[in-house]
Amino acid sequence: MSKFLNLAKKILGSKNLKLLKSEKNLRIFRYLLILLIIILFVGNIIEINCNTTRGYEISKLQDKLAQLQDQQKTFNLEIANLKSLQSIEERVERLGMVPAGEVTYLAGSKEVAVAKK
Repeated sequence: MSKFLNLAKKILGSKNLKLLKSEKNLRIFRYLLILLIIILFVGNIIEINCNTTRGYEISKLQDKLAQLQDQQKTFNLEIANLKSLQSIEERVERLGMVPAGEVTYLAGSKEVAVAKK
């Protein structure tokens, strides 16, 4: 590289050599700028793809939530129906249950036997 600069200095003179160096720096700057633009473009595409994927997953979860809320409403209606007095009376009759008569409670002794091991 220094041979090229020495040859250019002899041919062009020192003023034109500074111009040649600045053109080289400008060319490097352009390449770096193009590389930065490409990197930012690819990063933007990746970010858009990630956001789209997240949006799709959120949509699926919202659909699942709506389905589960509908299922919960159905279960709550079923629970209310099973708790109703009419439903309980029908099940009592179907199972052949009869009303309890007089209840007799057994009194337990207050003494307890304990064995040692």
